[in-house]
Amino acid sequence: MKIRYLCLLVLAGCAAPEPIWEKPGASQAAVDEAMQQCRTEVRLSPQQHLGTPRPHSSGSPYTPGMERLEDRDTEELQRFQKCMTGKGYRIKS
Repeated sequence: MKIRYLCLLVLAGCAAPEPIWEKPGASQAAVDEAMQQCRTEVRLSPQQHLGTPRPHSSGSPYTPGMERLEDRDTEELQRFQKCMTGKGYRIKS
């Protein structure tokens, strides 16, 4: 049963389109390189302590472990975005 919810979570994550990053004068190769550098930086940086798990509501299909994974993913996304903006990139609107 837990595996089914995990698969649904993964599929939901795949449905969201990845934002398009841009920087004036940057080629697509430069954008791709900056994105790869930021992904590597996020992966290699020490994990922040996410604190205590949120209370688990009885009606929620998520387990506390899944909530921690979601928190970690959110934190990694924020660090990635900070890295990209630090390099002068912004999300194309």
